[in-house]
Amino acid sequence: MGFPRDAVFMFALIVTIFYIPFFVILTRRLRQKLARRQFFHAVIAILQRVSDDDAVVEQIHIVFKKLAERFPYVSQTYKGATDFAEDLLYRAEAYREGEFKRVYGFELDNSQKNRIVRTIEIMKISQPFSSISSKYGNLNNRGQTTVF
Repeated sequence: MGFPRDAVFMFALIVTIFYIPFFVILTRRLRQKLARRQFFHAVIAILQRVSDDDAVVEQIHIVFKKLAERFPYVSQTYKGATDFAEDLLYRAEAYREGEFKRVYGFELDNSQKNRIVRTIEIMKISQPFSSISSKYGNLNNRGQTTVF
Protein backbone atom coordinates (compact mmCIF):
# COMPACT_ATOMS: atom_id res chain seq x y z
CA MET A 1 0.00 0.00 0.00
CA GLY A 2 1.50 3.32 -1.04
CA PHE A 3 0.76 6.96 -0.58
CA PRO A 4 -2.29 8.34 -2.30
CA ARG A 5 -1.49 10.35 -5.42
CA ASP A 6 -3.00 13.50 -3.92
CA ALA A 7 -0.63 13.35 -0.94
CA VAL A 8 2.42 12.94 -3.19
CA PHE A 9 1.25 15.83 -5.37
CA MET A 10 0.68 18.07 -2.34
CA PHE A 11 4.09 17.17 -0.92
CA ALA A 12 5.77 17.95 -4.26
CA LEU A 13 3.85 21.23 -4.50
CA ILE A 14 4.82 22.30 -0.98
CA VAL A 15 8.47 21.40 -1.55
CA THR A 16 8.49 23.29 -4.85
CA ILE A 17 6.81 26.37 -3.39
CA PHE A 18 9.27 26.50 -0.49
CA TYR A 19 12.57 25.38 -1.99
CA ILE A 20 12.60 27.20 -5.32
CA PRO A 21 12.41 30.70 -3.72
CA PHE A 22 14.86 29.53 -1.06
CA PHE A 23 17.41 28.47 -3.67
CA VAL A 24 16.86 31.63 -5.71
CA ILE A 25 17.52 33.81 -2.65
CA LEU A 26 20.50 31.69 -1.63
CA THR A 27 21.99 31.90 -5.12
CA ARG A 28 21.49 35.68 -5.21
CA ARG A 29 23.20 36.11 -1.84
CA LEU A 30 26.14 33.96 -2.90
CA ARG A 31 26.57 35.98 -6.12
CA GLN A 32 26.45 39.23 -4.10
CA LYS A 33 29.15 37.93 -1.78
CA LEU A 34 31.22 36.79 -4.77
CA ALA A 35 30.95 40.24 -6.36
CA ARG A 36 32.04 41.95 -3.13
CA ARG A 37 34.89 39.50 -2.66
CA GLN A 38 36.15 40.05 -6.21
CA PHE A 39 35.98 43.83 -5.87
CA PHE A 40 37.67 43.83 -2.47
CA HIS A 41 40.48 41.55 -3.68
CA ALA A 42 40.95 43.67 -6.81
CA VAL A 43 41.18 46.86 -4.75
CA ILE A 44 43.79 45.33 -2.44
CA ALA A 45 45.79 44.05 -5.43
CA ILE A 46 45.66 47.50 -7.04
CA LEU A 47 46.74 49.21 -3.81
CA GLN A 48 49.70 46.84 -3.46
CA ARG A 49 50.80 47.15 -7.09
CA VAL A 50 50.22 50.83 -7.92
CA SER A 51 51.82 53.70 -6.02
CA ASP A 52 50.15 56.65 -7.79
CA ASP A 53 46.77 57.42 -6.18
CA ASP A 54 45.28 58.81 -9.42
CA ALA A 55 46.16 55.57 -11.23
CA VAL A 56 44.59 53.62 -8.37
CA VAL A 57 41.35 55.55 -8.80
CA GLU A 58 41.27 54.89 -12.55
CA GLN A 59 41.87 51.18 -12.08
CA ILE A 60 39.23 50.89 -9.38
CA HIS A 61 36.72 52.52 -11.75
CA ILE A 62 37.64 49.97 -14.42
CA VAL A 63 37.15 47.07 -12.00
CA PHE A 64 33.81 48.49 -10.85
CA LYS A 65 32.62 48.87 -14.44
CA LYS A 66 33.49 45.27 -15.29
CA LEU A 67 31.91 43.93 -12.11
CA ALA A 68 28.74 45.93 -12.77
CA GLU A 69 28.55 44.36 -16.23
CA ARG A 70 29.03 40.87 -14.85
CA PHE A 71 26.90 41.19 -11.72
CA PRO A 72 23.72 43.29 -12.07
CA TYR A 73 23.54 43.40 -8.27
CA VAL A 74 26.54 45.74 -8.20
CA SER A 75 24.96 48.48 -10.30
CA GLN A 76 21.64 48.07 -8.47
CA THR A 77 23.22 48.43 -5.02
CA TYR A 78 26.14 50.80 -5.53
CA LYS A 79 25.93 54.05 -7.49
CA GLY A 80 29.60 53.96 -8.31
CA ALA A 81 33.04 52.76 -7.41
CA THR A 82 33.16 55.29 -4.58
CA ASP A 83 30.18 53.70 -2.84
CA PHE A 84 31.68 50.25 -3.29
CA ALA A 85 35.03 51.38 -1.86
CA GLU A 86 33.21 52.98 1.08
CA ASP A 87 31.45 49.66 1.65
CA LEU A 88 34.83 47.91 1.71
CA LEU A 89 36.09 50.37 4.33
CA TYR A 90 32.88 50.07 6.36
CA ARG A 91 32.99 46.28 6.41
CA ALA A 92 36.70 46.24 7.28
CA GLU A 93 36.07 48.56 10.24
CA ALA A 94 32.69 47.25 11.40
CA TYR A 95 33.31 43.50 11.42
CA ARG A 96 34.68 41.96 14.57
CA GLU A 97 38.33 40.98 14.65
CA GLY A 98 38.90 38.00 12.40
CA GLU A 99 35.37 38.02 10.95
CA PHE A 100 36.33 40.09 7.90
CA LYS A 101 39.19 37.70 7.18
CA ARG A 102 36.90 34.70 7.58
CA VAL A 103 34.31 36.15 5.21
CA TYR A 104 36.56 37.72 2.54
CA GLY A 105 39.82 35.83 2.94
CA PHE A 106 42.16 38.69 3.84
CA GLU A 107 42.74 41.33 6.50
CA LEU A 108 43.40 45.03 6.01
CA ASP A 109 46.15 46.69 8.01
CA ASN A 110 46.01 50.36 9.03
CA SER A 111 48.18 51.56 6.13
CA GLN A 112 45.84 49.88 3.62
CA LYS A 113 42.80 51.39 5.33
CA ASN A 114 44.41 54.84 5.21
CA ARG A 115 45.21 54.37 1.52
CA ILE A 116 41.59 53.39 0.84
CA VAL A 117 40.43 56.53 2.66
CA ARG A 118 42.76 58.68 0.52
CA THR A 119 41.52 56.95 -2.61
CA ILE A 120 37.89 57.57 -1.64
CA GLU A 121 38.69 61.25 -1.02
CA ILE A 122 40.27 61.53 -4.48
CA MET A 123 37.25 59.80 -6.02
CA LYS A 124 34.89 62.24 -4.31
CA ILE A 125 36.94 65.23 -5.44
CA SER A 126 36.99 64.02 -9.04
CA GLN A 127 33.28 63.09 -8.96
CA PRO A 128 31.62 65.29 -6.34
CA PHE A 129 28.08 64.33 -7.40
CA SER A 130 28.53 60.57 -7.32
CA SER A 131 25.87 60.14 -4.66
CA ILE A 132 23.14 61.42 -6.97
CA SER A 133 22.11 60.00 -10.31
CA SER A 134 24.31 60.82 -13.28
CA LYS A 135 21.46 62.74 -14.96
CA TYR A 136 21.11 65.20 -12.08
CA GLY A 137 24.85 65.26 -11.41
CA ASN A 138 25.52 66.34 -14.98
CA LEU A 139 22.80 69.00 -14.77
CA ASN A 140 24.21 70.27 -11.49
CA ASN A 141 27.76 70.25 -12.88
CA ARG A 142 26.62 72.09 -16.00
CA GLY A 143 24.74 74.61 -13.86
CA GLN A 144 27.83 75.34 -11.79
CA THR A 145 30.00 75.90 -14.83
CA THR A 146 27.50 78.34 -16.36
CA VAL A 147 27.14 80.28 -13.12
CA PHE A 148 30.86 80.72 -12.64
